[in-house]
Amino acid sequence: MARNDLVNEALEIWDEYQSKSMSKSFLYQQKNNRYKPNTFHLSAILHCLARSKQPSKAEELLLGMFDDPSRTVEPNVFCVTSVLDGWSRCGKGQKAQDLLDVCVNKYGLQPTIACFNAVLSAWSRDQAYDAQKKAAIFFSRIPIPKDAVTWSSYLQACRRNPDEMERILWQAHQEGEPVNVFCFNIVLNAWAKQSHVDHAENFLKRWIKFIQTYSDSLPKHLWPDLSTFNTILTGFAKKGETQRTKYWLDEMQQMGIAPNYISYNSWIDSLAIAGKAAEAQAEWEKLYESMDYKGNFYACTSVLSAWANYARQTQETDGIIETALKFVDGMEKKQVKPTIVTYNALLKVISACEEPELAEKLLKQMESGLIPTEKADVVSYSCVINAFAKVGMAERAHEINKRLVANTKPNTTTFNALIHAYSRSSDPDRAEKAEAILDEMKTAGVDCDLLTYCTILTCWYKIKHVDKATRARLQLENMMKNYSALARKHRNSEELLRNAQTMVITACAHSSPDSGNGHETLEIATKTYREVQNPNHVTYAAYILALKILEQDPQKRDRCISEVFLRYCKEGSEIEDLVRKRLEEATSPSLFQELLDTGTELQMQKKLA
Repeated sequence: MARNDLVNEALEIWDEYQSKSMSKSFLYQQKNNRYKPNTFHLSAILHCLARSKQPSKAEELLLGMFDDPSRTVEPNVFCVTSVLDGWSRCGKGQKAQDLLDVCVNKYGLQPTIACFNAVLSAWSRDQAYDAQKKAAIFFSRIPIPKDAVTWSSYLQACRRNPDEMERILWQAHQEGEPVNVFCFNIVLNAWAKQSHVDHAENFLKRWIKFIQTYSDSLPKHLWPDLSTFNTILTGFAKKGETQRTKYWLDEMQQMGIAPNYISYNSWIDSLAIAGKAAEAQAEWEKLYESMDYKGNFYACTSVLSAWANYARQTQETDGIIETALKFVDGMEKKQVKPTIVTYNALLKVISACEEPELAEKLLKQMESGLIPTEKADVVSYSCVINAFAKVGMAERAHEINKRLVANTKPNTTTFNALIHAYSRSSDPDRAEKAEAILDEMKTAGVDCDLLTYCTILTCWYKIKHVDKATRARLQLENMMKNYSALARKHRNSEELLRNAQTMVITACAHSSPDSGNGHETLEIATKTYREVQNPNHVTYAAYILALKILEQDPQKRDRCISEVFLRYCKEGSEIEDLVRKRLEEATSPSLFQELLDTGTELQMQKKLA
């Protein structure tokens, strides 16, 4: 593409950003040929290309300028930094580093620390497996003094390894490097984002102790700030740790840091996840009266979520829907306008209370626009599908899903909810109907995930069907064909795979040995059992039951059950009641006692070792 075309495209992009800076005024005049471009304007054009995540075009323009002997605009270090920032925004560390090397080695650029920081930032966003290693090498070769941004970018690049981040940070501080509170917050956030909020708390406690010990000599830019405490509050809130959330909310105030709405929302969130609905609502009322909480619909959503969790956790539903409806009605009186998120949260309350007819009534009002908010979205339909699923009304759930497909774009979660509805129903053909939903997903352009297959397997192991073991095994094999890609969507992919394998074994165990295919069913159970990498007590119990029912040779049955149980004792902890029960059912009293004694001894040896 010609350079002038690139400039024109950059100008158009710049106009889209509606910038109010001096550069826009100039660029407007340039379109009318009133002024001649200079380096400042080239930098602005490169910057707008970088902001629009088009660094390759920006680099082509920059290098074209460098290579043009008749150029009237001289690229400088600010122009280079703009393009490096573009590669950073796209997470392309190697591209950024290569460009800087070309500018230094070929064009004699004298880079500033901003150039090095931009490359480090690119590495910090790069998803390559060796990005941290390459960032460390680049960081070690920076020839000029580093600043706080340099250190924060390098720490970001190490985010997959919080232990290493913490070591680097403390060492940098001890050596007098210019680290600041932002660097400490990066380490704290890395722990919290990896669901290691306990490690995050320990790090924060060490940080505060360090501050308190050297408070007279430490500058304020090393002290924890609002972002610090909001990070730890959010981490504990997600776990429903109400006491520790409240502790840190009080602690930040004692350190002279005023909480904001994020801080208080985290406190209410912790109560909501713990199912402490009355406390959550009372806390919201108190906060509303004591501070500027007007318009904060997020906290209102948390209160509704609290009522939904309370209903699920306690199975007490009397008066909950009425309380939730009254709460939503009272929001507008407090100048908090309900949104689609609010009404979706209300649908979750109704679903948790197992009132699907009421949930559908509210959905119809949302569809028709009777409720003054956005129309129903995919979450709205999912809530109603779940409401019917909870009471086993699969066909009604299927009707709602068809309306969803007609009105908006479905997703994997909605179809999984529909399959779950069939798993909860008493329909004798529920497994085949659940499998048929896979075709509907394909037609709608929606991908399966591991939960999709696990839920279908739930249908198979629960029903009476002559080929249930074979059909369940087939679904497991379909899942395994795409397991590597599917596993990336789940943090607990290994657990889901084990659950799926266990359900296949359970399907075999609940097959009738009189169906004529008992030997084939036992082979499926044995093959699946051997594929389980980390079996749990449910897996062992299911396979012992399968051996009891399907193995016709008494001696072989006893031998196989003994091997399975002793393996469990060597690998497991205490003998679970379910395993003990299955073992007792499957063996003679004498063999049962013998295996129990041997297993107990093996476990004692393991503890002593």
